[in-house]
Amino acid sequence: MAFEKIVDVKGDGKYQIDPQIKAFTLRDLGFTENNAGAYSQTFMLEPDKGFDLSRKLKITFKGDLSAFKISILTANQALNINIFKDEKNKALVEQYRFYIQSLIDRQVIKKI
Repeated sequence: MAFEKIVDVKGDGKYQIDPQIKAFTLRDLGFTENNAGAYSQTFMLEPDKGFDLSRKLKITFKGDLSAFKISILTANQALNINIFKDEKNKALVEQYRFYIQSLIDRQVIKKI
């Protein structure tokens, strides 16, 4: 998946980077900077299963904070999935919304 200015999360809606975003805020939230300068964080959506077995929310920002990507991944991080279409995923959706709301509250992203 390529970096985008507006990201459409399957089943949830569209998000864009908040103009108030700061690199130090990403670091405060646990994002790490890779060798290419991008900031990335992977959140477990099923913490009771442990990191290796949990489906995950992965968010990555370009180093200059001009674009980003959001992926909801299977446990092996191989497939972007839609957790919103099945009622069995209610706990996953709740955990997802918690992480997304924390990014909105800290002026990292905003829903459009």
